[in-house]
Amino acid sequence: MAINLYGTVAFGGRDGNAIDAAFTQERAVVREGETLGDTTLLDDINENGGIAINVFGQVAFHGDAIDAAVGPDAVAVKAVLTQAGVVAKEGDILPGGDILTEISDAGGVAINTFGQALTLTQIDPLLLTKIDPPRYSP
Repeated sequence: MAINLYGTVAFGGRDGNAIDAAFTQERAVVREGETLGDTTLLDDINENGGIAINVFGQVAFHGDAIDAAVGPDAVAVKAVLTQAGVVAKEGDILPGGDILTEISDAGGVAINTFGQALTLTQIDPLLLTKIDPPRYSP
């Protein structure tokens, strides 16, 4: 659960159809099974990773994502996401050339006013990594 400067609260829960979702007190922001802004399919929301919200209502969370562009053979991978799409996923090659081998939900997730999300990741050694997310569009 998180609250931004305007009093908007973000939290995880389940809707009336028993589907896990990220909510604010006003609406469901994103639900499992939905396609995000970057065409990624949200397979699962990981409740253990927490949720974050910035002043613009952008919500960041941990979950499993499926890249729809891969086609029918696509598999779900652990990722940090916003409603706009994948911020980073296991297997990504970061700008410095490192491969993101593990995303840990133990450290939670954060998002700033620029839409940059932060989480604990395993590269080699354990680093705190900031990765710019896709552009936000409500």
